[in-house]
Order: sequence, then C-alpha cells, then structure tokens
Amino acid sequence: MTQFEGIAAVLVAIARAYLAGGSTDWTGIEKLPHTKWAPLPPTALKNCLPNGDCFARQGAANPADGNLAVVATGARTMVFNLLIRNLAAPIGEPAMLAALEQAGIAAELARCPVKAGAGGTSWYRLKGPNLSPGYLSIQPAGPGRPNEGFVISQGDELPALQPNQLALYAEQCAAGAERKPVRR
Repeated sequence: MTQFEGIAAVLVAIARAYLAGGSTDWTGIEKLPHTKWAPLPPTALKNCLPNGDCFARQGAANPADGNLAVVATGARTMVFNLLIRNLAAPIGEPAMLAALEQAGIAAELARCPVKAGAGGTSWYRLKGPNLSPGYLSIQPAGPGRPNEGFVISQGDELPALQPNQLALYAEQCAAGAERKPVRR
C-alpha cells in the first residue's frame, strides 16, 4: 500500500461512517473510524464560523503512513461538518476520487473554480448505498498552502459561499459547460 492509498482509504472510511448516520452529535463522532477526539464538551468558538457553526472539537487521525488533523464543527448539540487537513504529502484530487469510486461512493462534481485548472476548491456531491446526502470539498495544496484540505458536510444543500467567493466558483462544471459564477 502506498502512502496515498492509506490516507485516501482513511478519508473514505471517515466519510462513509459520517454520512451513514449515527455520528451527528458530539459523542457520535467518537465512533468515526481511525479518529481520536479531544475530551467533551466541544469548545464554544469566540466568533462563529462563516457557515454559522459556533462549536468545535479537535481530533486527529493517524494512518500508519501519515497524519490528519480533524476538526468537527457545528451547533451546541449537533455536528455539521468535518474539516480535515492532510499533514503528510498531498494525495491529490484524482487519488481521492479513485478511492471513493473503489469504495462504491459516487462523487458528482457540484461546484468548481470558474477558471478550470485554477487550483481552487472543488465540491462533490457524494452518493452511495446507505449514505445520507452529503458533500466533500477538496482544497488542493498550492502556493502558501502546503497541505490539502477536505470538508465533509451532511445535507442536501451545497455549503454556502462567502460573498467574496461567489465570483470565483461555478455550479456548471460538466465538460464543455460555460462556467458562470455563482449568483447567490
């Protein structure tokens, strides 16, 4: 097994368990595979995140071949997002998508950078047997950002963008489609 397969496999296991339900409260995330969490209660953030999450709980996942920093965010009683930073060498978006496909999880591109190949975050709608609706966003490593990031979100709706991000992303991402900026 290469480093990339190991980290991608752990990310897929976490995504599958989180979207399969039973992990949406602060004690439920302790059941996520490969993760260790800071003691309860979650920390009340000094300032809520732009998405409205006001509580966080630090965690980590340590595949034999790398380290992942994990943060669960949400409300007082519910977890809405898992933020994961790969602290090892980047695995890359293609390897992550291949790992999802191998695990039987369909990843449909739902939001992408307006300029193809610009290196911005891409959002994928995840679907699979026994999974709740959810999204995976992938932020590649880049200049000034040596680590890649992943966010797993539950729900039917794409996570909202900040006003200064609207012009940077499109929701028409099919091959050959004109990528028009998000308007909401």
